[in-house]
Amino acid sequence: MVNIYSFKILRAQLDAVDPDERELFVLSGHFANDVSLLQKQLLFAMNGPIEVDAVPGGYRAAVQMMNLRLLIVRLWAGW
Repeated sequence: MVNIYSFKILRAQLDAVDPDERELFVLSGHFANDVSLLQKQLLFAMNGPIEVDAVPGGYRAAVQMMNLRLLIVRLWAGW
């Protein structure tokens, strides 16, 4: 399950904020969403309810590695 949080802010209030702070605010929200989604995908790939006969182990390991790499790259880019 992915949680989506919303808040209301007026355009005038957003325009009143310093452009650098506004950019940081938007990018940090995007970063938090990416990390949350990638963590959930990785956990599902590692522990998901997939039958052993339906998906060969090599494919499952490939999905795990891809999600892990995407998560690491996103954390590195956010840092």
